[in-house]
Amino acid sequence: MESSTDSAIGRTGQPEMPNFIYPIKAPWYVTRNFYMKDSLYMDGQHGAIDIVPTGRPGRGEPLLAIADGDCHPYPGFEHYGGYNSFIEHEGGWRSGYRHMREQPTIAGPVKQGQVIGYMDNTGVSLGD
Repeated sequence: MESSTDSAIGRTGQPEMPNFIYPIKAPWYVTRNFYMKDSLYMDGQHGAIDIVPTGRPGRGEPLLAIADGDCHPYPGFEHYGGYNSFIEHEGGWRSGYRHMREQPTIAGPVKQGQVIGYMDNTGVSLGD
């Protein structure tokens, strides 16, 4: 999740954060953290949080919109992210969904918890 520079600013001076949910059903675990130093990534930094299910295969797991917003599928296959989409949320927040099973077709308004695609291993990915 990332915030744009023109996002709404709250009392703490930080962007107002919607009530996000996780993009897959529990239980899950984090395999790579945001901006973890790693030579596998451009500039040595990983600009995402990789989440996988616990105790079940990740491939085919429904990916859920973390909050209401406007969904924008990437038009085609991207080398690093494979098939992917992003959602623009209120307050300038944006969430990304990469390594999807197939070309995403959901575009336009989405509701929190709505299935927007399915998890897979497309693009440059280290697996389930």
